[in-house]
Amino acid sequence: MSTRGTDFLHKWLSGKLDGLMSADVISVREAVQKLLADAKAVGIGEVEIEEDIGSVYEVVLDAIVHHDEGLASDHPDGGTMKRKPSKSGFNKLLDVDTTLLSAEPLIGLLELETDTGTIELAMNRTLAEQLLFAIVEFLQAGKGDDAPTFAIERSQ
Repeated sequence: MSTRGTDFLHKWLSGKLDGLMSADVISVREAVQKLLADAKAVGIGEVEIEEDIGSVYEVVLDAIVHHDEGLASDHPDGGTMKRKPSKSGFNKLLDVDTTLLSAEPLIGLLELETDTGTIELAMNRTLAEQLLFAIVEFLQAGKGDDAPTFAIERSQ
């Protein structure tokens, strides 16, 4: 294990994160390439960084996607930034979309457009499968006119 590689990654991200906030495929890939070039310049290889953290791409993407969470402690209400609730107390789902950020490793965004704004969920293959399982389980509980109109085949 290399704490040197992990320490470099965290210091690099803390100094560069504000400039990476667009989080599209090009900026994440470019950020990873720049990070690895900067690491190489000080004698730290990609393998040394990935020994502890796994995929550099996933870590950079995660840091970009979750960057705003660090701002919560600066919020006037003591760190509990909240969305404006809808009248029913629930968000009304208006539209759903996905954005593929990487095919290998599989990483993307699930974008839920609601009546109170867009909710973006970064996901990998494992999370996408868990979400799909939960939705299928919900749909299979439907009765009468809400009974499922699809069949699931499971391979063993």
